[in-house]
Amino acid sequence: MNQRAKTPRVITSTILLFGLLFFIVRGIQFVFIESYAPLILSGVLLILAAVYFSFNGKVSRIAIKAFGLILILYSVIKILLGLLLKIAPVDSMHASESTSIFYFLVSILVLFVGYYLFRAPIVVSEKSFQ
Repeated sequence: MNQRAKTPRVITSTILLFGLLFFIVRGIQFVFIESYAPLILSGVLLILAAVYFSFNGKVSRIAIKAFGLILILYSVIKILLGLLLKIAPVDSMHASESTSIFYFLVSILVLFVGYYLFRAPIVVSEKSFQ
């Protein structure tokens, strides 16, 4: 039997909103260089966040796990791409800026947030909203 403590919904919701805010900001930044993929990803995450906040029970847990999984996949891809660009550099200002130590640390943080959201058992009851 799983004896892990349940995470209060307000903590999970706060972490989810910070993750969503990160992707919205990155999506807007990438629009200026005419790359719309992060903004589309932000839209998908926004839909998952809306599902999480709108429903209780199994639907809410599926939405938060999907959100966490997307964050994990995104950060692993960014970390691997950053390492690849350090091994075989390209002549691109954007590539060198997006693989800096700062963005590498941000990717690590996003990885931990995604793991937390994916693994955290969530209290999903009406009492959570009071």
